Amino acid sequence: QYSYNSTNGPWANLTDSTAASSGIWNWTIGVNTTLTAFGRIKVFDKDQPLTEDTSDANFTVKGALRVDAPNATGIRLKVGESYTIAWTKFGGIDKVNITYSNNSTGGPWKPIANTINATNLSYNWNPIPDDIANTIRVNITEVGGFGASDTSDIDCAIIGRITLNAPNAGESPAWVVGTIRQINWTPTGTFSSVRIEGSINGFSSNWTINASTPAGANGVQQAYNYTVEDYIFDTVRIRVSDANTTRTPYVTNSSNGNFSIKGNLTVNTPNTNLTWYANENPTLQWYA
Repeated sequence: QYSYNSTNGPWANLTDSTAASSGIWNWTIGVNTTLTAFGRIKVFDKDQPLTEDTSDANFTVKGALRVDAPNATGIRLKVGESYTIAWTKFGGIDKVNITYSNNSTGGPWKPIANTINATNLSYNWNPIPDDIANTIRVNITEVGGFGASDTSDIDCAIIGRITLNAPNAGESPAWVVGTIRQINWTPTGTFSSVRIEGSINGFSSNWTINASTPAGANGVQQAYNYTVEDYIFDTVRIRVSDANTTRTPYVTNSSNGNFSIKGNLTVNTPNTNLTWYANENPTLQWYA
C-alpha cells in the first residue's frame, strides 16, 4: 500500500491494491494533488501495517500549466473586441496571473489579469488592447506556490479594424468624373497607413486609388479627397484596407452596396448671348 504526505500532516492513501512482488507502481499526479516541497512516500503491507518504509528525504510536487488558446496558427485578435484565453492546470494550483508580449517570447510581458482562479480554466480578454503586432504570445503563471508557468507556443496577431463611412449604397448625388468627392473611413487601432481601391464588379478586379495614405488616429473619422476617375458604371464600390500586406486581407471594409459614377458634359458653344437665324447651320460644341 502506498501513502503520500505533503506537509508532515496526515498520510493520504494513494493505492491499496498493488502486488508487493511487482516492486513498482506508477503514480498519476492528478489535478487535485496537494503541491509541496516536503513530499514523502510511505510503502507498507496493508495486512501488517508495521511492515513499512518511508522516503528518506523530501521531494517536491509541482503543478503545471498549459496555454490552450491562443495556441494555433492563424489566430488574429481584433482591437476593441474580446477573446477567450484558455488553459489547463495540473495539480492543486490556486491562482494565476495572465500576461502577454507583443515581441514573441522576448517580452516585456504586459498584464492582462491578476490573481485569477486557476480552476476557471479560461478568461475573457476584453477589450483587446491597441497593441497591433504579428508576434503576440500569452503567458499564464502560478501566483506564489512553485511558479508553474506556460507560454503559448505560436505567435498570434492583434490587428485593427476599419469602418468605411462613405461612399456607400446609393450615394447621392452620383459621383461625376473629374469632380472631387470624399472617401471617409474610421480606423480602430493604431496602424500607419491604408490602401484605397475602387471596383465595378464587387472586387473581382479593382483599380488603385492610393496605395498608401495615412490611416489616421484611432477612432477618428478620416477623409481622402478623390478626383473621380473615368469609371462610368452603376456598380461602383470603394474599399479601404490596412496597407500592411500581412494584414490587408483581414483589416478591410468596403461600400455596403453599389453607387454610380456618371460622365461629365460641358457645353462650349453656344455659351454666350448669341443670336442664331433661321436657315443657318450653327456649330454646337461640347466637352466630355
